[in-house]
Amino acid sequence: MKIIVQKFGGTSVATETAREFVYKKIIKAINMGYKLIVVVSAIGRSGDAYATDTLLDLVRGISGTNNKREMDMIYSCGEIISASILASTLTSRGYKAVSLSGQQAGIVTNSNYFDAKVKYVDTNKIKKYLNEGYIPIIAGSQGVSETGDITTLGRGGSDISAVAIGTAVESEKIIIYTDVEGVMTADPYVIKDAELIEQISYESCCKLAEKGAKVVHPRAVTIAQKAGTNLYIRSTFNNCLGTCISNCNEEGVQSITKKDSNIKGKSIVSLIGKKISYKVNNKIVKYLEENNICYINYEIHEQYFSFIVDSSIVDEVINNLHEFIILNKA
Repeated sequence: MKIIVQKFGGTSVATETAREFVYKKIIKAINMGYKLIVVVSAIGRSGDAYATDTLLDLVRGISGTNNKREMDMIYSCGEIISASILASTLTSRGYKAVSLSGQQAGIVTNSNYFDAKVKYVDTNKIKKYLNEGYIPIIAGSQGVSETGDITTLGRGGSDISAVAIGTAVESEKIIIYTDVEGVMTADPYVIKDAELIEQISYESCCKLAEKGAKVVHPRAVTIAQKAGTNLYIRSTFNNCLGTCISNCNEEGVQSITKKDSNIKGKSIVSLIGKKISYKVNNKIVKYLEENNICYINYEIHEQYFSFIVDSSIVDEVINNLHEFIILNKA
């Protein structure tokens, strides 16, 4: 049985227009002869009616509680709404689809509410539906503890759901669809010249996520790496082949990221890759010193070079280093 797992993020299911792109991806895979499992995030982002933050704020506002068990109950609803909408629409168009909560899909976790870890996936129900010709549409970022309580996997947990399910059913591909074309050399919303990375190692992708990139959850990448499963990051909204995350060979800086520092008004800049040479590290230092950029707490590692600068200049620094180091293949 040739199985593909497709995961669609919040922006991909946020509107009727966006969901049309999702349906096209699903139908294309079905027409290619694949058995398909779909994992979905909650609709939209904070402020949207069914987004996770909106639902959590609703409960906090009404009850004043931050009880994690109870918050997980409402947290799980956003993804269930998404799954039901997709399954209902596909059914109305003549395709056999069924929505499943994480619990119904057999995702078993520990009892660490709000940030649960997947212990195993009981694939019996998923495989039953696949064998009967259904497309299981599974609510992401959730499961059930061994004591029977609803749990959620934390921010970005739908990525984890998709990879945990995909590796459990030994899928041929796991594709995470998002609003960018794949893993980029920098945040394309900040750096207009950011380029697509067609292939990147598991290690570099995990480090990118750790240092501020938000394309894919690092725990999802770790699960894929342990199973030796290739993981793809693609855009919902075009046909770009995106990025393949695998056990590939690479050398040098692959991408540059930023994230807030613990120091007020400061940001951490990281250039990330594998086998980053002293020559490249020296070029980074040369740029900083020749341009009189005040930087602190720098770290040099074979896999990254990080430092802290004022947040007011961080985008300018990233843009210049992106051109100087990455685009020029330093």
